[in-house]
Amino acid sequence: FMDYLNDGISYARSIQHVNVPSFYTNINAGYRLPKGIISQYYGLSATVDDQRLDSYISKHAAGLTTIVDVDSSKNEMHWIRSAISFEGGYEYKKNKFSTRLTLPVSYQRTAYSDTLYAVKEKDNKVRFNPSYSARYLLDQERELSFSYARKNSFGTIENVYRGLIISNYRSLSNNSAGINESQSDDFALTFKGGKMLKMMFYNLGLSYKGTLSSALLSNSISDTISQSALIQRENSTYTYGIHAGFDKYLFHLASTLKVNASIEWTDYNQLFNDQLLPFQNIAYNLNPSLALKIWRKLNLSYMGTISLVQSKQVDVVGALDRDVVNISQSIGFPVTLFKGFHFNFSARHLYSYQEAFSAINYVFMDTFIRYRSKKWKTDFELNLTNLGNIKRFDTYTVSANMESHNSYQLRGRM
Repeated sequence: FMDYLNDGISYARSIQHVNVPSFYTNINAGYRLPKGIISQYYGLSATVDDQRLDSYISKHAAGLTTIVDVDSSKNEMHWIRSAISFEGGYEYKKNKFSTRLTLPVSYQRTAYSDTLYAVKEKDNKVRFNPSYSARYLLDQERELSFSYARKNSFGTIENVYRGLIISNYRSLSNNSAGINESQSDDFALTFKGGKMLKMMFYNLGLSYKGTLSSALLSNSISDTISQSALIQRENSTYTYGIHAGFDKYLFHLASTLKVNASIEWTDYNQLFNDQLLPFQNIAYNLNPSLALKIWRKLNLSYMGTISLVQSKQVDVVGALDRDVVNISQSIGFPVTLFKGFHFNFSARHLYSYQEAFSAINYVFMDTFIRYRSKKWKTDFELNLTNLGNIKRFDTYTVSANMESHNSYQLRGRM
């Protein structure tokens, strides 16, 4: 970062120093009235969150380590947030209909300051986040449910510090916005049905979430450096989803088969090199699972997740479109050979692929053995992990115009 931290003169190494001492406490009390037509609950709570963010950057050049004297490379921020909340909860149930209403009200005060940047801000908010859910039994095997929740979330000290912080070897981040406030409305509608005598169940649901934020993350990318900053700009995100599930007990195999599938659309904006770019992500997910009884004392369990995520810039056909395939599978063979002796073999398969990247493909295998000695009143255990002796693990992620590749060193076989 020689252009930002050393007047354009190259040097050997940057060292980021960060210290974040924190104090958090919460106390709450509740009183319930379970009797009557409408059961009631009343709660009172108080929280305090106190943090400091002290940071500076030093540089190593010509065998010497010195503190960078650029003003924007330091932070001395103090942050404190306190809140007191009151909640009223009401439940009603009669025949085939049941419902629940929660009415929480809170007063929140946030203050933060940093003398280095002449920042001294206060924010007082009254929050009202109601939630409502209802369920109606159409008959003994079918039901319809609905839920709604309003949520308010607020940024933390990570969203308001002003000085530069090195987040990785080519990225700098800071903020210019005030406290980021987000308000979301969540709706869900679900139908469940089945045949109890056949041990078969299914469900189908719709969901919607709309979020309005007071700040937007700005990314500035060049050939040598990436900078991100939270700026004061209104931003909206919308998510729509549909999901379905199937659950069946297979009597002749003494096994359970489950399959869940979903599709989710997310519309959002990204500020990239001072351009506001609209994006849409489409996520397809399939989650099969199987619990199979192979023999009296031998079982097999399988769980899998298959996902395809398509990210594309709206109304533009270009190089920012990305498709990512991820597959995660796990299998287990637990067996009890005789009383007191338990053995389990498990394996996990991870696979990722996207265009222009090499496929990532791993199989991790573990073994567990336990013997319980009744005579000695002692358990003997042996764990063998990472049997394939994998010592490096790579992942990558894609979000709109950002691609991230991560590499982790593992301990190998143990």
